[in-house]
Amino acid sequence: MHVTITPVTSSPVTSPAGGCAGAEEGDLLDCLRSTSTLRPVVDECLAGGLRAWLEDWACAGRSGGSRSGASSRKPVVLRDGVLVPRKPVRSRIGLPELQACLTRATFRLTVTDGPPRHPFEDALCAISVTDRGPFVIDAIRRLPRRDRATLRTTLRTQAAAMAVQWRPVPHGWLPRVGERLRVPLAGGAVVLTSTADLVLGRPSAGTASVCAVRVHDGQGGRAGDDPVGRALRALALAETLRSGARPLRVASYDPSTARFRCEDAGEGLLVEGVRDVLRALTASRGPGPGGRGPHEPSERGGPCGRGESGDRQDREERARHVRVG
Repeated sequence: MHVTITPVTSSPVTSPAGGCAGAEEGDLLDCLRSTSTLRPVVDECLAGGLRAWLEDWACAGRSGGSRSGASSRKPVVLRDGVLVPRKPVRSRIGLPELQACLTRATFRLTVTDGPPRHPFEDALCAISVTDRGPFVIDAIRRLPRRDRATLRTTLRTQAAAMAVQWRPVPHGWLPRVGERLRVPLAGGAVVLTSTADLVLGRPSAGTASVCAVRVHDGQGGRAGDDPVGRALRALALAETLRSGARPLRVASYDPSTARFRCEDAGEGLLVEGVRDVLRALTASRGPGPGGRGPHEPSERGGPCGRGESGDRQDREERARHVRVG
């Protein structure tokens, strides 16, 4: 079994020198811990600077939509940095999505109570008490017998891999599973969402202390696309905007390929997360009046009345240096 660890280079204070200590022994939980007793100090202006950058753009896009007669009652939703269609097509839940639901449930059971003895049945019990539980269980019940057998076999293999690579999280680490992050912008006109399958650490008391893990199903994106990296950036950005303090690390885990990717949630990662949001919304709105793109929403001076200069380059530089004008 091979575990791939992405070297962490964004924060020299907490970056392990040669990858992840403990990976050779199969314990991925230790990869989330800092090898130093020192942790990065949280800049109190960071979350405010990033939010101001996003709010400027979102407010400008909302005012432009009002001038063009577009409805502003339905929010624009971005899940993991990807635009969610306003009118999703109603269809039965597919086999890959069912597999992802079962995999996430099994992972959450493994890191909280230890490896489940009956992965398929235990995962169904865990899912049954969630909001989508009845819908998921009904979809599994309607599957052909061969597909249900495939789900059971695949989940058993994944559960065996998780049992080797993960141990139950100590209670002192304050583990939380299945946390949903939701960040409204521009009065709810734009909503950023993400989900963490595992969150560790107490709320920040001046230093970065929270670690978040996402479980991925191994499905890749288009050529040149990095959906895992984009999801990690979205997770780090949502946690920063929600709590006011950046997390220490964000990580992804794919039990089907035994790949584990861990990155420090530094300022560079968060700025790229903001740019992911701008690119997604730019693609949905198109150029503004006079051919001006949405990346320059406030060159005429503060669409939200904050009196900022509105120059895109200055705004990006201000966010990069974590200063709010």
